[in-house]
Amino acid sequence: MNVSTGSLFATNCSTSNPSVCNDGDACTVDDCAAGLCVHRPKFCDDNNACTVDSCSNGQCITTPKICDDGNPNTSDSCDMAMGCVFTCIEGTSCDDGNICTIEDKCAYITNINVFQCLGGKSKCNDGDSNTFDTCNINTGECTFAPVVCPGTTSCDDGNLCTTNDQCSSNQCKGVKKACDDGNSSTVDTCTPTTGECTFTLIRQGSNKSCMGTNAADCNDSNPCTLDICQAGLCFYDAKHNSPCDDGNSCTTADACFINQCTGTQKVCDDQKTNTTDSCNATTGECVFTPIVCQEGSSCDDGNLCTINDLCSNSLCAGTSKICDDGNPNTKDECTQSTGECLNTPVGNSNDNNSTCLNNCSRPNGRCNKRTNTCICKPTFTGEDCSQRECPRNCSGNGTCENKTGRCLCNPGFTGKICSIQKVSCANALGCGKKQLCERGRCLLISGDRLDCINSNECSNNELCDAGYCVKNLSFAIKCLNSSKCRSTEICDKGFCVVPSDAIREVKCSTPDDCFSDNEICDNGFCVAPP
Repeated sequence: MNVSTGSLFATNCSTSNPSVCNDGDACTVDDCAAGLCVHRPKFCDDNNACTVDSCSNGQCITTPKICDDGNPNTSDSCDMAMGCVFTCIEGTSCDDGNICTIEDKCAYITNINVFQCLGGKSKCNDGDSNTFDTCNINTGECTFAPVVCPGTTSCDDGNLCTTNDQCSSNQCKGVKKACDDGNSSTVDTCTPTTGECTFTLIRQGSNKSCMGTNAADCNDSNPCTLDICQAGLCFYDAKHNSPCDDGNSCTTADACFINQCTGTQKVCDDQKTNTTDSCNATTGECVFTPIVCQEGSSCDDGNLCTINDLCSNSLCAGTSKICDDGNPNTKDECTQSTGECLNTPVGNSNDNNSTCLNNCSRPNGRCNKRTNTCICKPTFTGEDCSQRECPRNCSGNGTCENKTGRCLCNPGFTGKICSIQKVSCANALGCGKKQLCERGRCLLISGDRLDCINSNECSNNELCDAGYCVKNLSFAIKCLNSSKCRSTEICDKGFCVVPSDAIREVKCSTPDDCFSDNEICDNGFCVAPP
């Protein structure tokens, strides 16, 4: 695109004789303004962001735009509306835009069908529990602030797994608590938040005997254990996080949790209020069963174009809404999405009792016989009130379909009034402040949102993301544990989400540190199992 405000020369001219302004260049538009010559470049724009537009000998020329960022780790292309697009290549190094993460990699996000640069691990971590590690998101500088205390006074290093805490060199340090049960077959650990010792059995033994090293003698038919024959006895190692099959067709992403195979429940939701949604455990198919109601009782059949819904033969059904306006010159119908009657004029006939066009498409308006003009009801417009108005003029982000009153949103916007900007997201990290991620889109947080600590507090088809229950199972990134998520995410219920403020306050080392039996300890957080 070539656009210019023009060149102003000191040549005198008059509107009666503009020819004196001819500069002999066919690629300029010559004119006389305020007694001076103006030479404006000829406007050449083919409305294609993938071309470079120029002028030569008075003719507009378009040359294909070269899209090359010089980065071998990106796939270069061009979009006619946006121009050059540089997409990262899966598995290659990239930059997620956060200078506080390192080892960023490009990954294909299946649920939203895009390649995205994901942050690796936190840049600032000195491994010292006596320092507070922070990263400046503006400069990327790390700060390792010591826990300062004076002299050699007693102090508290905040770690219940140390004793006799004392100040030394302005740092509070304690002696590591001894957790040793004297058994070489256990891993001995201490929980910093409780100070309790935990002794985890490395290998589960049994009284079952075997021959030599023949593991087949030890087969326990459990896909989540590794069967071992050693010294004539059977041992079983847990195959934690290994893929498996729990035998339930209604679960997905089955994986071993310690030595048990578990999966994520398949979501079956037809978005109807008059059905019970379930999954057939044998076939894996969703089953939507009509809700059986009490004979003769009031109910809701989920159809906005019916009234007086009653239970008949154990099923809920209503009587069709009457949308007849008594005008033979209109087509009468009910709009399924809203339940409103739509009376569309047929032809251009005038009602015998009205001097207004099409009798103002009754009941959409009434005729002012003094002026012979229609006065339309709210939400209707046009000379004969036959057109529908769109609410809030589609927020300025779309065009109104006057036949139905429905907003046709411009690219990048959605919602009934085009007020929601389309932003693909996997969780709340992809959205702005006071927004949450639901069904892959960023939405403003409403006052009726359910707060949560982790996904155990939400329904089966919801996740706890940034402290709110959201329906985002089809768009969130799946995981078996937090190692598959970014440094600022956790793996909760088998999906990468943003931890809530409440969950950050309860750290754990083992499941025993969590409040509920239906929680596991993953990377220091109490979360719902995959």
